[in-house]
Amino acid sequence: MNSYSEFDNALYIGCSGGLILKYENKSFSKIQLSNKDIQITKIVALSHEDLYLYDKNNRDTIYHYHLATKKITTLCVIVYDIFKADSHLFGWNVDKLLKINSEGESVAFANLSEHFYSKDEKITSAEQSKKEGHLVIGGSRGSIVILNSKGDLVQKFHSGAYAKIRNIKFKKKTYMAGLSGGRMVTAKTNKHNYKFSFISAPNYFTSQPYKNGFFIGGQNGEVGLFQKGKFHYLEAPKILGDILCSAQLENGTVLFGGVECIGVLKDNAIKQILSLDGKIVSSILPIDNHLFIGTTGGEVLEVSLAIIEESNTTITSTTQFNNAIADLKLYTNQVMVVLENGDVYNTISDNSPSHQFDGIKLYSSSGVKTTDDAWFAGEDNFLANTNSGTIEIPEEIPQPYLHGDVGIGDYWIGGFSGTLLFTHDNKWKKVHTGIGNSLFSISSTKDEILITGEYGAIRYE
Repeated sequence: MNSYSEFDNALYIGCSGGLILKYENKSFSKIQLSNKDIQITKIVALSHEDLYLYDKNNRDTIYHYHLATKKITTLCVIVYDIFKADSHLFGWNVDKLLKINSEGESVAFANLSEHFYSKDEKITSAEQSKKEGHLVIGGSRGSIVILNSKGDLVQKFHSGAYAKIRNIKFKKKTYMAGLSGGRMVTAKTNKHNYKFSFISAPNYFTSQPYKNGFFIGGQNGEVGLFQKGKFHYLEAPKILGDILCSAQLENGTVLFGGVECIGVLKDNAIKQILSLDGKIVSSILPIDNHLFIGTTGGEVLEVSLAIIEESNTTITSTTQFNNAIADLKLYTNQVMVVLENGDVYNTISDNSPSHQFDGIKLYSSSGVKTTDDAWFAGEDNFLANTNSGTIEIPEEIPQPYLHGDVGIGDYWIGGFSGTLLFTHDNKWKKVHTGIGNSLFSISSTKDEILITGEYGAIRYE
């Protein structure tokens, strides 16, 4: 069973092999399509006669099946899924909702890019709430948007999780969202007191040296210390969602950012120091007495580091870029801005990119304070240097994380299947860490390296 749809007292169930099961009056009947190659991943019943079928392996086609005549018609509409709202058929394509008629003609109903929190966020789920009749849309980076029957915005908020929203249910202003990676979050729509549950250990996205060990942070607001070979959790404010990035000050204090907040670890205590409603923090960079904050909405914010002690500190400047911020790095004594779409700005004030890696989604960079030798890592096995250009990596690493000189090799690159690559004597070396599928952060001290990834962390001495 792949999908089901109700109409009146009948339940229609879509299966593989072009099979539809109908449950009515406590009994099942079978409807077999002549084309058994159709894998019905979504079925929508608009009446007892009209069924609409979708096969995710064939995204440019919706099938209309008429039960009385057993006729199947192909509608050429490019969508990523379909659903029913107010007895009409809807679908979505990237960030747009489409209203589709029986002839396969589609009309743009709403553009979700205007409401999502992150640049390039895509629709990953949509349905109609039964009580209010609103359309509830989930995004690929955790946004939740509620529209009325005309497509106007009713409310938007963030789930607290920087992950794909697979499905959403509402009841009395409380929502429950199913997330990619086996997680679920529940919260009030007007409060950010997230409650997470999950079937596996959380992913840890970021780490920093701290005292005689390491700070790590990740999904569900999980923060803790890894010291003397042991990990222990730190009590954190309940409002914290996913923690995505971190940085260390010269005095050892650790700052971290994530879903709508900036926090600090100081004297083994966690507290939130800045609330950023509607913003997802993807990178932070402290320089002198300033903190630069990159967001998935393409903003670089600047605040005073006095924020650590003063709760009334305000944002002093905002610079807007046209894509999500992948990384901020100190580069030739300036703030280098790395965008996810492959554009790199050597300084915040630059009007145009200094480097453009077209078609490459960048994840991380390694800037150098006084020279122009910067590195960039991205999807599809991509590694580049400002002086050497694109560099071949000896194995596939779809999601690399780049970390600069750690004293053992020149550069460490974490990747897919828990594999860690590093350069040593101008040769690539390889280490299998044994944790998860992807490595997200690499932190080092003089004697240790901590690597975090999916479902855990591992330490090397």
